[in-house]
Amino acid sequence: MKEISLEPLITEKCNLNCPYCFRSKEYPKQELDIKDYENMFNEIISKSKIKSVQFSGGEPFVKNELLENLISFTLKKTKAKIKISTNGYFYSHIGKLIHKLNSNEKDRLEFIVSMDGNLDVFKYLHGKVGETYYRNILKTISLIKKSDIDLFINVVILKPTLPKLRSFLKYLIEELSIKDIDLLRYIPMGNGRRYVDVFSIDNNDINSVYKNVIKLQEKYKVKIDTREFLLDYCLAHNENRFIIDPVGNVQVCIAPFLKKYISVPFYNLKNKILQPWDKVMDEAKKKFEEISKKYNSPTKCTAYNIILKKQFKKNERD
Repeated sequence: MKEISLEPLITEKCNLNCPYCFRSKEYPKQELDIKDYENMFNEIISKSKIKSVQFSGGEPFVKNELLENLISFTLKKTKAKIKISTNGYFYSHIGKLIHKLNSNEKDRLEFIVSMDGNLDVFKYLHGKVGETYYRNILKTISLIKKSDIDLFINVVILKPTLPKLRSFLKYLIEELSIKDIDLLRYIPMGNGRRYVDVFSIDNNDINSVYKNVIKLQEKYKVKIDTREFLLDYCLAHNENRFIIDPVGNVQVCIAPFLKKYISVPFYNLKNKILQPWDKVMDEAKKKFEEISKKYNSPTKCTAYNIILKKQFKKNERD
């Protein structure tokens, strides 16, 4: 059996409105429920060995009950590592989830929490909810650390936040004892497309960030992953990762505007498997490879290359 990773986007909904977000504020009228996911997972398990399942969105804790049921089902049915990608706002939900898990289940859990700067940055990016969000995310990090669950912090690099980036990274390492940090590049799509002139960084910025990262890694002996920030790595090309959207379609690249070109129907809201999982995997990989061959430079990120070359009409980049 082929070993794969899954990333179910369990909802498009989110409690925040981050100005750099690559998603649009457009939601399907109906999204998959727990029975739908059980049907899909049973089909996938019969054809693949699942290495990891990363639940994301939107914000997955917006659908807290569904998320808890999915985690319980995945723990019972697979031996997969379970990852939760969250903005960290709903610390009470996160605390209750952690409390329900035994030590063996906690060992299989990993949180990926988004945090892009200090309090001033949160106020700048999130306005009136900025301070509350910042306080909540600190509570979330504390809960996860106290439970000895694996924790990664994602940091999106934006032009206005660059002056405070080094001090923020030092804060994560020194004050919050964070050992794993992933730096991400702002890519102008979805909501974030509106702020391309404000948030975009240039080559000098990239070089400066990279030099600072090297110094921090040498000093603190921590892991700061820059592959996605440098656009030097593509998950769609290099890993058997399959993304399942909230209505049952599958694609290997998370960029929303590519959906109409690379998405493959797998399941519908009438509780029906539309085609076998092995066929879905092959078709999803093939569709992505076809489009990535056309846009294979200047970076290893196909979506970013397409945006740079402006080959798609503006109204298609949603």
